[in-house]
Amino acid sequence: MKKTIALILITAFILSFGTLAYAQSGSTDNGSGGNASVEQQVGDVQQKIQAGKDLKDQMEPQTNRIRNNRTEILGLRNEVQAAHQEAVMHIQQLRQNQDCLTDEQVEALRLCLQTLQQNRLQICETVGDIQSEGLKLRQARREQNTEQMQACLENMAAVQEARIKLLEASLEDINDILDI
Repeated sequence: MKKTIALILITAFILSFGTLAYAQSGSTDNGSGGNASVEQQVGDVQQKIQAGKDLKDQMEPQTNRIRNNRTEILGLRNEVQAAHQEAVMHIQQLRQNQDCLTDEQVEALRLCLQTLQQNRLQICETVGDIQSEGLKLRQARREQNTEQMQACLENMAAVQEARIKLLEASLEDINDILDI
């Protein structure tokens, strides 16, 4: 994000000098008015740079929250996948030894599997939500709409936190299966 903002500002800065050089070459003024406009544009660019830094500082807590959520989601996803593989092997062992299973255990397995399917469907429903919020965030950045940017970041964090809860619930259900 830092690099993107810096790149945009540097590009604007460079393009503004290119325009000034072109406009200056056709000018008949001997330099007194031309230097003032260059200084004014340099001041404008510096104000834009400062505004970008201020915006970055304002949004940093939310972006850090989103990064931390992303890291947590990836860790939970890996845990769920590993536990899922163990649960599949455990269920295969239980199928081979069906004589050891009671009706209560079979019912508990069914309930856990249904809950896992529901959690998976709910996670699938959130697919694309973060990406669409990211598109809205980019649009809000272009328009320099800080309220919209904050709303998009909040929505992204909310989707991530919902996924975290669903992944934790799935991991708990898989552990319940392993305990049967």
